[in-house]
Amino acid sequence: MHGTPDTSSPARGTQDSRRQPAVPAIFVSVDDAALALSLSRREIYRLMDDGDLEGVNKGRRRLVVVESLHIYARKLRDDAAEQRLAAATSAA
Repeated sequence: MHGTPDTSSPARGTQDSRRQPAVPAIFVSVDDAALALSLSRREIYRLMDDGDLEGVNKGRRRLVVVESLHIYARKLRDDAAEQRLAAATSAA
């Protein structure tokens, strides 16, 4: 139909949120890192400054190394497991 915009596919130049990248990401933005870990942007910057997350600068952008997100999440899980174990042994 003439004059009716086609909404079945995204406009050229826009990103379709359902599309998966062709290769896994190596770096993500601070916003995406914050979303992935359910933390604030400020906390992501603090974790990078403290060395808990690895970040790189590219021009004016600060990017987070995806592998460091996985390492940090694993550390949080391990710490929580240790705390549960310590609580269980002290209660016994």
